[in-house]
Amino acid sequence: MADDADAPKESHASASSALRRGAGIAALGEVGVLVVGFAGSIIIARYLGPADRGLLAILQVVAILGVSLFGLGLPVATQYRASQDPGLTPRLIGNGLIVTAALGAVAVVVAAILVATAPDLMADPPDETVWFLAAALVPVTILDYLTSGLLGAHRRFARKTVLMTAGRLATLLGAVLFGLVADAGLAGALLAVMAAQIVMIVGGQWLLARGGIGCSRALLCESYRYGIRSEIASLLQVVNARLDLLVLGAFAPRSVVGIYAIAQIVAELVGLVPNAISTALMPVISSGDGDARTSAGALRLNGTGSIVGVLVVAAGGPLLILFAYGDAYREAIVPMLILLPGIWFLSMARVSGWLLRALGRPGLGSWLAGGEIVVMITLDLALIPPFGATGAATASAIAYTCYGVSALIAVSRIEGTPISHLILLERPERAALAAGLRSRVRRRSVD
Repeated sequence: MADDADAPKESHASASSALRRGAGIAALGEVGVLVVGFAGSIIIARYLGPADRGLLAILQVVAILGVSLFGLGLPVATQYRASQDPGLTPRLIGNGLIVTAALGAVAVVVAAILVATAPDLMADPPDETVWFLAAALVPVTILDYLTSGLLGAHRRFARKTVLMTAGRLATLLGAVLFGLVADAGLAGALLAVMAAQIVMIVGGQWLLARGGIGCSRALLCESYRYGIRSEIASLLQVVNARLDLLVLGAFAPRSVVGIYAIAQIVAELVGLVPNAISTALMPVISSGDGDARTSAGALRLNGTGSIVGVLVVAAGGPLLILFAYGDAYREAIVPMLILLPGIWFLSMARVSGWLLRALGRPGLGSWLAGGEIVVMITLDLALIPPFGATGAATASAIAYTCYGVSALIAVSRIEGTPISHLILLERPERAALAAGLRSRVRRRSVD
């Protein structure tokens, strides 16, 4: 009986340890990606200027929306199924490659149509090369998502971290070569952006495909059944995070869009914490490890870490914009500061969304994200035309807050945990975290 009583505690302790370890490795990777990635981002922003940087942001958002809309949740479903049964990986890879090829073909056709019609639809359209490179972003992005998700499912957090960092180095090198040296303009910036994704794809698939590559129609259909329910939430999350930028593009010059894109990039530095936790959360929960305490602990860890992130970005963000991106992006400071409180709530919604997917409840996340869309659209249309980037930031901050609160309520009811126990690390957890950090520092100093 004693053994039976202790089993859940051991399971919870093991799951929590796996979660902390995976999140820790992912967080270190996020820091590495952050440092290297920002160098490339700064070079690209300074080289392009606000107007072309705004167009680059719009092209990236459209590509991500294309993946979310037409990928039908395959990346998330692939990670979910591989977390449950790693033996499915060869067939999951093959299915992913087939879907990637199909999406790539569709994207090329769309690019050809845009090449023919863009001069009549927009002022000062980019050249043909830009449209086709933007189309290439769609298959490259979905394959990047698939590879990254499979690495997470196999808990190859260290390998994923190395590839993410190497990818940002490739973007930095690409920004210098294609931008500063070759002066390839927006096309060069797109090549630099895709360099990071290509590194993840090549490095990750080289490891994952060692067991072979297959395909399975039944598995693909099963993945889509799960993925479609999940992708509604994912698509809405992407729209929620980037809708303001697209609406802003309809009412403001590209230079304003570029300035606001930099405000988003700096404010979303806070996302380092939820990204790291989400990376570890899906495989730990989907595999059947852990319980409600593990889920609550993940949210508390995110809540505490994200508050620290908000304070750090609020203090250092303005300096980063002024001295790194340059005076041309000075007007990004106010929108960035307005976004920050809402970013904390968005981080809680993101972790909650991944938690709901891992628990097999992706549909609920879709309903929550759908409700937020209504708030976002209403506020964007009301605030962006008169206030521009500041209005977009205000609308986003309010919508993120609504989303975060509703997601916390949902998790609280499903897990039977009071919301007050989902926000911040409790005293024993803070003490254990501090002790662990001190122990690691001591070990490194001895080494």
